[in-house]
Formats: sequence, C-alpha cells, structure tokens
Amino acid sequence: ALVAKHPFVVRGEAGLLRIQPGTHDLAGAFIVPPGHRLVAGPGTTLRFAPGAVLVSHGPVAFEGVEGQEVVLQARSPSEGWGGLAVLDAGEASILAHVRVRHTTGVELGDWRLTGGVNFLRSDLTARHVRIEGSRGEDALNVVGARFELEDVWFQDTRSDAFDADFCKGSVRGGRFLDIGLAGGGDAIDVSGSDIDVDGVRFERVGDKGLSVGEASQMRARGVVMHDVGAGAVVKDGSRLELAMSEINDARVAALMAYVKKPEYGPGVLEARDVTLSGLGAQARAQTGSSITIDAVAVESEPLDVEELYASSMKKAGSP
Repeated sequence: ALVAKHPFVVRGEAGLLRIQPGTHDLAGAFIVPPGHRLVAGPGTTLRFAPGAVLVSHGPVAFEGVEGQEVVLQARSPSEGWGGLAVLDAGEASILAHVRVRHTTGVELGDWRLTGGVNFLRSDLTARHVRIEGSRGEDALNVVGARFELEDVWFQDTRSDAFDADFCKGSVRGGRFLDIGLAGGGDAIDVSGSDIDVDGVRFERVGDKGLSVGEASQMRARGVVMHDVGAGAVVKDGSRLELAMSEINDARVAALMAYVKKPEYGPGVLEARDVTLSGLGAQARAQTGSSITIDAVAVESEPLDVEELYASSMKKAGSP
C-alpha cells in the first residue's frame, strides 16, 4: 500500500523501502510497517503538508553527503509539519548529512509525541545533522535507547533542543544556537541516563545548557557556553563531572546543584579546569547538594527551587 500510494518509493529485497532521489511532497501519515527498513540517499528532499508525519516501525537510514543532504521539511514553513518517529525499530537507525526543519510534534489521531524527531526504544547514530526551527516541546527526543550524536546542530527551537530519557549515549561536537525562543528551553536535558558530552558549543540558550536529572550520570568536557539561563545544572540524585570548559554570561548561575524531586535526593557536580566569567559567574549549591571546583567545595545555601522555577527558570507556556 505504501509503494502504491507513493510512486517515489521502490521496494527492494528483505523489506527494504528506498525513496528515490528528488523532491517529493507528502500529506497525511507516511507509515513504515514492522519488518521494513526505510532508506534515502543524497539529493532527496521530502516536503510535508501541515500535520503530516513520518512514522517508522523499522530502522531508517537517511544518508546524504556534504552538499547533497537528505532534507525533511515543511511544504509551508509558516505552518510546519508534525515530524519523524521511529518506534521499536529492532536495529539502529542512521542519520548522516540530514537537515530537518519546521517540526511541530508528531500527532496521529489521539496519539501524540511532543518531539519533532523521536526515537523510542530505537538506537540512533546521527552525524552532520541540522535540526532547525522546531516548534514542539523537544526538537529531538530519544527514549530507552543508545545513541551517538556527532556534529549535530540545533538552531531556532521554540522550547528544548535535545531530551534523552533512560538512554546511554554521547554528544560530540555540534552546536546549540538560539534555544528556547518562546521563553525558556534546555539545550541538553537528560533523565535516567548515562551520557558523555565532548566539545559542544552553546549560544543563546533560554534556560539550561546542561540539565542532568533523575538519577543520571554525565561526563562533559570541552564545553563552551555563552549567554545561557543557567550553565550546568545537576539535580535529583544525579552526578555531573565537568572538565576543561567555559561558561560566560549565565543569567541565573553558571553552575547549580539542587533537589527538585525529593524522592531522588541531592545532586553532585564536580568541576575542574572550568572558567566562569561575565554575568552569573558563580556556583550555587542548595543545602544537601554539592558542587566542588578544582576539589574545593562551594558553600551551600538554602535555595527555594519552587520559586526559581516559577520565575527565572519558568518554561514557555507554563502558568
């Protein structure tokens, strides 16, 4: 049915579905059934009508080359399109030299995902990817999977950029630019995860550059942040090791550790060879949580986290 409806899709052996190069318009739901792999190569552009979605129950392999990317974008940028969801794929997906624009969040009947690009229980390797103009809650959401992001750029997001829940993975290189344009958004937000971050740049982030929560572990090095709400934040039974990094102009604070959800317990942040400068060049540790800078403990303080989230860390659309 998929091939009959879309003449630019060619069926291959062993469940392979290949999108022919060229520019193709799609409306409604493009759904890849289980047991199939969706493939697209250099010079392929998919233009989606408002509300259209691409949902795959098998792995996707979108592999462009420099100068001939695979592009997923809205037919009408002002209206956007739903986005991509890969669900229980069984094998890892690959995005290489891919550009995704104008997503609003995947909706299919009563089923809704808040992310514009979603990998649920589906492993992902992404290299040289650009995700731009996301209007959903998350530009990229990975849940219950392993991932590798290398040179992935996020730009002009309405809310959060990258959200990883119950994952193990790495973010290497890449940039986060103009995140949370509607009034607050995290660049990298992790919960229940074990993550390595290396050599990433953050510029103009509405809320937190690194948000490490809900029993997560993160090791970050070579990070550069400029103009963020809060730089590196660890909370709720999580641990962050931050090394050889720079944080400049954090409106709330450069480093923070606190409890938002008491059932998880305190946060621990260990920083070494980290330069804090400009606005908010301080570390704030709530009583019970801890921050050390070059093995020297920061004096803790009572911190009203509820008030913090009701004011300076308030998300877009929150009452």
